[in-house]
Amino acid sequence: MAPSGSVLPQDSKSNGSAAHPPSILRVGMCNDASKDTDWEAGVSGIASILDQNSDAYNVLTEEQRESLRSVQRILLMDGGKEDVGDWAHVPRNIRESKEPSMRYLRQVFSNRGILEGLRKEDRKGKLRRAVLANSIVRNFMDGLDKAKLSAMVDEDSNGYLPREWSILKEEAKERLKVILSWDNLCRWDFNVFELEELTGGQPLLFMGWAILGSPGAQIAMAGGNLTQEEGGPTKGYGFCDMFKIPPNVLFNFIRSIEGDYVKENPYHNAIHAADVTQTAHAILEMGGVHYGADLEIFSLLLAAIIHDVGHPGYNNAFQVNEKTSLALIYNDKSVLENMHASHAFTKLMGEDAKPDIDILAGMTDRQKHTVRQFAIEAVLHTDMTTHFSTVDALKGLLATKSPEEIQTSDRAAEALWYMLHLADISNPTKPGKMKELWTDRCLEEFFRQGDKEKKLGFPVSPLCDRETTSRAEAQIGFIQYVVKPSFEVLGRLLPELEGKIMPAIDSNMEFWRTEASDEKEKEA
Repeated sequence: MAPSGSVLPQDSKSNGSAAHPPSILRVGMCNDASKDTDWEAGVSGIASILDQNSDAYNVLTEEQRESLRSVQRILLMDGGKEDVGDWAHVPRNIRESKEPSMRYLRQVFSNRGILEGLRKEDRKGKLRRAVLANSIVRNFMDGLDKAKLSAMVDEDSNGYLPREWSILKEEAKERLKVILSWDNLCRWDFNVFELEELTGGQPLLFMGWAILGSPGAQIAMAGGNLTQEEGGPTKGYGFCDMFKIPPNVLFNFIRSIEGDYVKENPYHNAIHAADVTQTAHAILEMGGVHYGADLEIFSLLLAAIIHDVGHPGYNNAFQVNEKTSLALIYNDKSVLENMHASHAFTKLMGEDAKPDIDILAGMTDRQKHTVRQFAIEAVLHTDMTTHFSTVDALKGLLATKSPEEIQTSDRAAEALWYMLHLADISNPTKPGKMKELWTDRCLEEFFRQGDKEKKLGFPVSPLCDRETTSRAEAQIGFIQYVVKPSFEVLGRLLPELEGKIMPAIDSNMEFWRTEASDEKEKEA
C-alpha cells in the first residue's frame, strides 16, 4: 500500500479518482539528463509511463500498471538504500569520469568507490599495513583519557561557570558573551576560528556548553542579569533542567570528548566538531526543530559533538584498503563512524564509565536507549559513502509527503539525520574567508594521507597528491555534484534555509571557478 499522504498516480478509470500529474513525482529531480542518477531516471521514467496522456499508458494492462506502481512506491519510499543499489544513486558523470576530482567523489561518496582502491596482497604490503595499523591504534589509545579535571560542583544550571571561564581575560569573556549568545549561535556566518582563539584552543568545550547548556550558559556568562531582549531565558533548549543534567557534569563530558579529538589533525579536530555542532544548531533553528521531539533534538546535537571523536586523520577508504585494526574491528562498514559512536558511548555506558561525566544519569532507561540509538544512527549517517542514496531517499520522501506530513510521520528522524550530514559537509556554503580556511585544512589532511601512501609505496588516493591536486577544481566538483544538490533538497524541507544559503553556494562556486581559470592561465 502507498504510505499515508502519498501522491502516487491512480487510474481514474479503475477507481474514479483523478490522476496526479507525473511532474509531482519529478519534484527535486535533476533536469539535466546527463547528470541523472539511475534512481532518478527510473522514478522519472515510471512516472512518464503512468501518465494517462502517454502512449505507453494505454498499451499496458491494468495489472502491468499496478506492477509499475509497486516499483514506483518502493523507489519513493526508501530510495533504494540497500548496499546493492548504492551505485545506482551516483551521478553518471561521476561514475564514468577519470578526472581526479571525480575519482575522489566516487571513492568517498559511494561504497563501490572504496572497492576500486583494493589491490592484490603482497608480503611487504602486509608488513607495512601491520606497522601502520599498530601505529594508528597506539596513537589513538594513548589519547583516550587526557581530560581528568576535577568538577566544580554547582547544581544551578543558570549560574554555573566552569574553571576554564575563570582563567580567561576580561576582554575574551566580554567577546564570548556576544558570540555565544543565542542569536549569534544561529548565524550561518558564525566564526568558529575566533571561538577557538578566544577560548585558548577549547572551541568544542564552550560551543557544547553554550548550545546544550542553553539558556543557563548565556545567563551564567551575563552574571545572571540576562534580559529577554539580550537572548534571555526564553531562548534556549533547556536540556539541563529537562533531562536533569548537572551543568558541571555536562562540562566534564564535553571536556573529556574534546580531549579525545586529535589536535594534530588539520581538519578532523575539535574545531571541526564545534563548527558542525553550531551549524547543526543553526539548521535546527531554521525549522529543523519541528522534525523531532526534545529528546531527539538533544540526541542530534550530542551526535554532532561526538561525530568525529578520535578520528586518526586517515579516511575510511584508507582504513579498508590497508586493513587497519579499525577496519577489521568494524568489518569495513562505516569504519570511522562506528568507532566514533562506540567510543563516545563506551565512555558513558561502558565498564569503566565515570559518574562525573554521565550526562544520561538523570534519564529513564527508555530515554537512555532512545538517545543512544538516535545518536548512533545520526553519526552513521555522516558516512560519505551513503551520501547519494541518502539524498535520493529524501527526494523520494518529499515526492510522497509534504514537509508538514514528514514532521509527524515515522520517517521524521531521517530528516534530522540528513541535517547533521549536511552540517558535516557545509564548509563550501560558508561565506567569506571561512570557505578557504576549511578547504586548505581539509586538503592538508588529504595531502598528509597521500604523503603516507607514497612513503609506504601504496597508490595515492584521489585529491591526496599535493603535487597534482587543484584546490579550485576539487571544490568545483564537490559543490556541483554533492553540496548544491543536497542543500537544494534540504531547502525543500526547510524553506527558510533556501533563501539564506543557496546564494552563498552560488557565490562560492563563482569564486572557485575564477580561481580555476586563474590557475589555468598561470599554467599556460
